[in-house]
Order: sequence, then structure tokens, then C-alpha cells
Amino acid sequence: MNNKDIDKLIAEAESVKIQELKSDNLKLLKQLDKAKNKKEDMIEAVYSAVSTNLRTWNKPLIPKPKLSKANKNQEIAVAVLTDVQLAKVTPDYNTEIAEKRVIEYANKIVELTNLQRNAHPVNKCVVLAAGDIVEGELIFPGQSHLIDSSLYHQVTVDGPRILTKFFDILLANFKEVDVHWVIGNHGSLGGRARKDYHPDSNSDRMLGKIMSMVYGNDKRISFTYIVVGVCQ
Repeated sequence: MNNKDIDKLIAEAESVKIQELKSDNLKLLKQLDKAKNKKEDMIEAVYSAVSTNLRTWNKPLIPKPKLSKANKNQEIAVAVLTDVQLAKVTPDYNTEIAEKRVIEYANKIVELTNLQRNAHPVNKCVVLAAGDIVEGELIFPGQSHLIDSSLYHQVTVDGPRILTKFFDILLANFKEVDVHWVIGNHGSLGGRARKDYHPDSNSDRMLGKIMSMVYGNDKRISFTYIVVGVCQ
């Protein structure tokens, strides 16, 4: 088989994938139109859109780190990830700075853990994601003028990109990562009408769900969601 034949096969495969995506996008547009203002249906449509897009991304698995096999005196690293408030703008803060700090934090977790490993094994990391990972958009009057990206970008673009880098660093240095995800008030939807929304209808919650979908094929990382004191 020559190069022209290979190029032809690749082009045909890509054409089929494009047609499948067009078909899926059409279904999603119809679903969103049908959902209209039904909150639960809208959220389900978002998850469907993310699931569709993930089908085109074959995320490579992170290789397991070579760590001590000793079982004696094992300890667990515990990291608290909270109040990133992604998209918030102040004189010295924005999405770009938030991304640098989250990645720096992941590297610092590894650095401090390696110091502890000189005395005992540390093979597992528990991440307590304690809410307000996103800044939101209608949490208080005028907030839309104090953010550098929409809620859509916070939840489906910047949030997944930044957190994927964060969790990839941990997976490259721990055999197991357990994430316990709590929603924050900055994830609330609906502006002044947010009290009419179910507590589970929360953009923090949606971001956490998207992250579990991103890592759906990696058995070394797990996500537990806590909403109003109930584990899900």
C-alpha cells in the first residue's frame, strides 16, 4: 500500500467521523430546543454534548509511577482544592493566573509528598474539592463585569483543561487518586431565581461530572460527589 492509498483511507475515515459528529450535533440541537427552559433537561443536554465531544478525544492513560511496594507505615496525601473561582478578575488575578496556580499547586503536592516518601510510602492521594472551583456569572449584581469568561467557558472549556492538567500530574505520581467533590455557592444557576433550582443544578457539580467523564477509562482515579450532605 502506497502513501496515496493510506491518505485516501485516512480521508475516508475522517469523513465518516465528521458525518457522525454532524448527526450527533443535530440530535443535540433538537434536544436543546425541546428542553427549552426545563432545567433538568438542559443539564442533561450539556452532559450529552460533553459525552459526544469526548468520543473524538482518545485521552492517553497516564503511566503508573514506580513507587514503593512496602505496606508498613503507609500514609495518604490529602490535598484541598477550593475557591479557585475560575474567571474571577481582580488587579492580580484572572483565568490565566488561576491556571498557573492550580498547576503549581499540583507540583507542590508532589514535591512535599516526595519529602515524606523518604520516611514512609505514600501511594495514594485524596483530593477534597471543596467548592467554588468556578466563579459563576450571576451570583451577585454586576458580576458579569468582573469575570473574563462566560459560565460556559468556565465549566466546559477552561475548567476541564486546567483540572485535567492538575489530575494528570497527580496520576503520574500516585498509584491512586480519590476525589471528593463538593459544590459551592458560586456554582449556583439562575441568578436571583437560583433558589428555584434543585441544589444539584449547579455548575460546580457539572464541572465535577465532566471531569469524571474525562477520566472514565482510568480506573486509578475515582470521583465521589457530595450534594447537601448526601454522597452520590
